[in-house]
Amino acid sequence: MNEKSRNIAIAGLACGLNVVMMVLATYIRVNTGAFLFLCALLTAIILLEVNVKYAATGFVATVLLATLLVPDKQTVALYALFFGWYPLLKLFAETRKSRWIEWLAKLIGFHLALGIGGILFYSLFHINILTLQIPIWLLWPALVIVFVLMDILLSLGIHFYLRKRNKQR
Repeated sequence: MNEKSRNIAIAGLACGLNVVMMVLATYIRVNTGAFLFLCALLTAIILLEVNVKYAATGFVATVLLATLLVPDKQTVALYALFFGWYPLLKLFAETRKSRWIEWLAKLIGFHLALGIGGILFYSLFHINILTLQIPIWLLWPALVIVFVLMDILLSLGIHFYLRKRNKQR
């Protein structure tokens, strides 16, 4: 198999698996976060195995397919707003020499996604995060903590994948 065919196959498989996981997230509601995390891990695997171009194309293809095939559009919106593109930002941020710049870039990306998500969820789904039963001053730090934990878990997942892949080669 030539290199281009291999790259397209990897990106296509990841795209298909991402859509399947979003469909599963629709029917197994308690694990929506876990399924979206696995989608982010698959995007990271495309980055590791192929390159940024195929990962970005796979992200766009996944959003388009999921919009057509996944019944729960909120899950698709969460993927499109954060989980799908975050591995691309993570790669960019972690190539910086300074840890401060790395985390600053990640936190800016997270807060942009949170702000845009709040606006879109209100306009599309009529969900106003400011009127939730949890005060915003408690919700915001909790979301930042969950984000940092997700970033750490994503790094662990990537390292686990690399260890397994290198043992097989």
